[in-house]
This record gives sequence, C-alpha cells and structure tokens, in this order.
Amino acid sequence: MRAGQIFVQDLVDHGILNKVSSIKVDLYGSLALTGIGHGTPNATLMGLEGELPETVPTETIISRVEAMHQSSTITLNGTHRIRFNPDKDMALHYYESLPQHPNGMRFTV
Repeated sequence: MRAGQIFVQDLVDHGILNKVSSIKVDLYGSLALTGIGHGTPNATLMGLEGELPETVPTETIISRVEAMHQSSTITLNGTHRIRFNPDKDMALHYYESLPQHPNGMRFTV
C-alpha cells in the first residue's frame, strides 16, 4: 500500500498526476506468489488511490476493489479517475525478479 501511495504522491509532487491516462502494475517474486493470499494486489490498489495502512477504512477495501473490476477504473490519489482493468493492467510475475530485489514492484504510467 505504501509503495503505491508514494508513487502517486510523486506524480502529484511533479505536477503530472492529471496527465496520467493509464497505469500498469507489475508484482514480482513472492509479492506475486503469495500476493493474493496476503492481500498484496488489493493493498497496492488502495495505495494508488492514496490510502495509507494506518488510515484506510479496511472494511471498504474489498468492495472498492470489486468496483474497480466492474467499472474498469481507478481513482489515483482519490482525485484522478482513469481507465484501469485490474485483470489486464496488474500482472503477477511469479518466477521473475527485478535486479534490485527479488520481491519488487513496478508502476508504469
């Protein structure tokens, strides 16, 4: 969650959030292998919507992710809605690692 929130905050800080029209999320290594069971994909999506672990209303996470699947949209930083299909725009790379760390993630806008 924190990595997604940091990423969108960087977009805000650089004044480019409103220029973003798409995003791709890639999870690698054990983030992909154990991700669904540990909630990594959902937490990552909440971070992209601007949430933090300390303040996200946890009872809303499942319904919010389900709404993303139904609407094929995500609201980056809680303010900028774009097209996003979690089934196509989030990839789990089970047996690949990034050079910097075996368990990593990549956001591409």
